[in-house]
Amino acid sequence: MKKKITTVAVLSAITLISLSFKSHKVYHQQNGDNKIYRVYENKSYQILDTTAFYLYYRYGNMDKPKGEALIKKAEYFFSRDAGSPIELLTIDNLKRTFPDNHPFHYAIDAHFRNDQELIGYDNYLKCYKLKYLYNRSLKQ
Repeated sequence: MKKKITTVAVLSAITLISLSFKSHKVYHQQNGDNKIYRVYENKSYQILDTTAFYLYYRYGNMDKPKGEALIKKAEYFFSRDAGSPIELLTIDNLKRTFPDNHPFHYAIDAHFRNDQELIGYDNYLKCYKLKYLYNRSLKQ
C-alpha cells in the first residue's frame, strides 16, 4: 500500500497531517497536549497504541433520561492499520477483523470475560494485555 504524507496546516499548536491511501484519505492531528488523533468519518479518536494494530479512545454520549444532563463515557475502538475503518473494540469485532488468527481467538476467550476487559493495561510489561496476546499469537 503506497501512501503519501503531507502536512496540511499548522494552526495554533494543532498540526493536521493528511495520509493519502489508494481508496481514501486518513487525517491525523496533533494537539498542543502532544496527543495524536485520527479523524475518521468526521469524528476525532485519540490514538493510544499503534503496535500491530491501532487502539483508539474517545468520549461518547450516552443515552440520557429526559430532563437529565448529558453523560459522556469512555469508548474504545481499534483498526487493523492506519487506513482501515475504525471499529468499536469488542470481542466479536476483533474476531471478525482477524478471522484466521485462531490462537488470538482462543487467547481472547481465555483472558477476557467481556468487552470492557479488552482495554486492560499491564503496568509491569508496559503494554495493553490485548496487544501482548496478539503478538504472542503471531509466534505460534
